[in-house]
Amino acid sequence: DGFEWLVVDDSNQSVFAIERKDVKGNSLIAIMNFTENKHQGYMIPVNQSGNYKEILNSDTDIYTGGNFINKRVIKAKKGSVLNKEYYIPVNIAPFGSMIFEYRPTKSKNDK
Repeated sequence: DGFEWLVVDDSNQSVFAIERKDVKGNSLIAIMNFTENKHQGYMIPVNQSGNYKEILNSDTDIYTGGNFINKRVIKAKKGSVLNKEYYIPVNIAPFGSMIFEYRPTKSKNDK
């Protein structure tokens, strides 16, 4: 129950994405690009509305990468992508890997 393929069959662009979940509802999305192509706004299907923060990117300059990263938190957009109700548009560097942390949107009643 803690693992789900999100993108597994994009053989044209060789992008894969998985979700790891724990019993408390915490979630991480891992995305990998196995080609030299750069993707801007690649739509990754996700299971939940809310915010997704990039917490690791192999293309960051500290890893001698080109810094093609997702600087801001990405709010999930409503729209069907690979049979999911929501998606996040992400920038993916050539041969890059990244991890996003799911953060639920706080309601006005949350303190």
